[in-house]
Amino acid sequence: HLDGRALDEYGAWVFYPWSGELVHLLPEEEYLEVRLNRNLNKITAAERAQLADFTIGVVGLSVGNAIALTLAQEGVGGHLKLADFDLLELGNMNRIRAGTHQLGLKKTVLVARQIFEINPWLKITLFDDGVNADNVDEFLGGEQPLDVLVDECDSVEIKYLLRERARELVVEPERGAQRLAWARSTHSATARSLLPPGDGLVLYQSSMARAAPEQQASRRCLRGRPLAPGTTP
Repeated sequence: HLDGRALDEYGAWVFYPWSGELVHLLPEEEYLEVRLNRNLNKITAAERAQLADFTIGVVGLSVGNAIALTLAQEGVGGHLKLADFDLLELGNMNRIRAGTHQLGLKKTVLVARQIFEINPWLKITLFDDGVNADNVDEFLGGEQPLDVLVDECDSVEIKYLLRERARELVVEPERGAQRLAWARSTHSATARSLLPPGDGLVLYQSSMARAAPEQQASRRCLRGRPLAPGTTP
């Protein structure tokens, strides 16, 4: 298998500057084949290939941290766009896997480092200012438009902005139909649930089961008929 090469010349060497670790890995294709091998009983090879080609955006990296890490572990998405304006605080550590030595680190940088330690070949684009009116089109579209949008942000205004711009951007004029598909899922959903029934953008948002009543009311407003401009839930 080495074709006469020395072992240290085979595969890839990856250096992680934040920890000072230098790691010797298999070549990318073999690395992913071995690492994702146990997925085959729940995700077919064809589905894995399709999912690996997705561009996925995650907005809000407290709960979204676990989702982004799970996507990387499952081999879902070849390009992740990660958005959050905040820093890691002690009060976040009930739902973010992090150490106290990482307090004050940008949430985007934290999850990007965690993901690169799982898959150093994955493409990641960070939106350190979160999503706002100035960059929402770049986040949803840009050179690589999203296939899946994961909304875990706290702001009702940003939730509304994401939905309205997605509806406007994800349209194929030649087909005369909107490609926006909505997926209601919980965190226990398998990667297969991200596959749309046809071509289209999937919006993924977590269960409301533990949300406070006033939050549930706001989210129901956003999940149903779009709010008129200037109104509040």
